[in-house]
Amino acid sequence: MKQFPHRLAETKNAPASRQAGRRSSLRMKYATLFLVSLLGIAGAGAVFENLPSQSRRAGPEAPLSENRQDGAEIYQLRCMSCHQANGGGVPGVFPPLTGTDWVTGDEEVLIRIILNGMTGEIKVDDYVYTGAMPPWGSFLSDEEMAALLTYIRTEWSNESDSVAAETVAEVRAAVADRQEPWTVAELEAIREANAKEAQAKKAPERKEK
Repeated sequence: MKQFPHRLAETKNAPASRQAGRRSSLRMKYATLFLVSLLGIAGAGAVFENLPSQSRRAGPEAPLSENRQDGAEIYQLRCMSCHQANGGGVPGVFPPLTGTDWVTGDEEVLIRIILNGMTGEIKVDDYVYTGAMPPWGSFLSDEEMAALLTYIRTEWSNESDSVAAETVAEVRAAVADRQEPWTVAELEAIREANAKEAQAKKAPERKEK
């Protein structure tokens, strides 16, 4: 009979002991996941550093130009975690930067996306993406943005024109008062308007010929 209160106390303390054990186990799991994530990020950086560029694989060994080298470094820091080292993105999560006219097409549209970000549903390579592209205008100078865009427009399987810092400066000045991200509909309208303007400029040249 003297041992009964002691056993009762042990029974009451058992749930608290089990809860403490579960909390300790959860903390260990979170710590392990955090460590794995850090190792994954470090590994991705190592893979990027050792990954030969498409331009090098396509022909004789040739160093990147200074501008494209700067763009590659900015891409590694700012973009690779989402769009991956090969520019392929993550299907259904982060869109690819290869083989899409959102990257290789109208450079002014691409500059707007990087400056202010983009939101809305967009379809690329049969996948629909609904996430938001963050703005980078306040983090990148005109020269840095030009280097980054030149890199992604000419790397991997992309074969498009380079982007000049002067063009970035012109677009930045034109959208200086804009605070919100661009919608897909707005960007498509700008692309169509720019295409019509370009065709109109070419028409007199054809007549002269």
